[in-house]
Formats: sequence, structure tokens, C-alpha cells
Amino acid sequence: GQYHSIYDSFTWVDQFAGLDGKPGSSFQLMALVAKIWGLLALRLADTKELVPMDVVAEGAALRRYTDKIQKEINGNPDAAAQVDLTELMRSVKMFQKAAAAIAVSCQLLVAAGDDASAVDGGHRKNALSECNEKLGLVERKFLHPDGLPKRPWFRHVLQAPGIDLGYIGEAFPGIQQAIDEHDWAEAQTQAGIVSSRIADAAGYLNRDGTSSTASAAQ
Repeated sequence: GQYHSIYDSFTWVDQFAGLDGKPGSSFQLMALVAKIWGLLALRLADTKELVPMDVVAEGAALRRYTDKIQKEINGNPDAAAQVDLTELMRSVKMFQKAAAAIAVSCQLLVAAGDDASAVDGGHRKNALSECNEKLGLVERKFLHPDGLPKRPWFRHVLQAPGIDLGYIGEAFPGIQQAIDEHDWAEAQTQAGIVSSRIADAAGYLNRDGTSSTASAAQ
């Protein structure tokens, strides 16, 4: 593999970035990759199968993130006295419960095959497409319109590059940044924002009664 740099001139890309001994091949590779991503987008947009989005694994990751932050808070008396993650933990549990429920419901719809054709209020083709919509779009619920403190262009509250870490990712970046800066009030504010986003995601997974349509398909 290779990494980009300030030396990636047109000539360098043309002569050296592609296949050995084949000048210009790098542009062919770029076009090939674009075609692959385009085909993937088209197939996911109208797939008849369940999209491979594992919200149960995401729920487990949220629990790990919360436990890590809680351990760090417990290790600092000032933080422990001023930062309470009770609501965050409650929201994570809500998401885990909702994730487990929709995973089971959607798998039941897959097992039902062609019989899984229940229409939700006439607005979706079938219950399986509803599952795909939820699994595919739930990640948007983790966006906050105001973004992270000092970095409003980063709007995802679960992961972002650490403010002093370059590209290295950090879990719950708003909370972590505030803890690193010993700004306990901001840490509590960020915990509330993250909690709200996770609870909203859990509500989205629970929305419209996918479980009931799955039960009808059994």
C-alpha cells in the first residue's frame, strides 16, 4: 500500500502510482474502484436481501465505550464528583435492547422468505425493506447538528479523530475531549448530548412496529 503526501503530483500519479511498468494505469484503477462503489450503492439501494449492518455489535461497542469512560471518571475524584453517566448508560441499554429486538425480527422476516410481504401503512414495499431502511439509516441518528466542541464540522458523537491525535479515532469524542481538558461541566453536557442521540437511535429502531410485522410473517 501507499499513503498520500505533498509529493503526489500529476506526473508521479501517472508514472508511478499504478501498476508496475504501466504508466497511466493508476487512473484506470481509480475508475475501477469508482465503478465498484457505484455498483455497491445501487445494489444496496434496492436489495431484496437483508443488509449486513450489525446493530447488536454496535450496541456492544457502545457499552465498551461507556465502561471505558466510566473507568476513567472513577479514577479522578474531581470527575467522579461532577460527571454522572447514569443517563448515558440507560440510553446504551435502551439501544442494546432495541438492537437485539430488530435483529431477531429482521432475521425472522428473512427466514419467512416470500411470505414476508407485510406492507407498513402502504408506504414501504414490504417489512424486509423496512428493516433495511432502519439498519441502513440508524447511523444518522448519532449526528448532532452543533457538532463537537471547537470542531463543529465533526457531527458524529460516537467516533471522531482525537483533537490532538491526527487521524486516530476516539470514542465519545465530545466527552473524552472535555475529560482530557478537565472541563467537568462540558463533560456532563456532552454526556447528555450523546445520551440523547443514542436514545433517539434506539427509538428509531423501535419505530413502526417491525417486531409485530415479523411475528405476522411467522
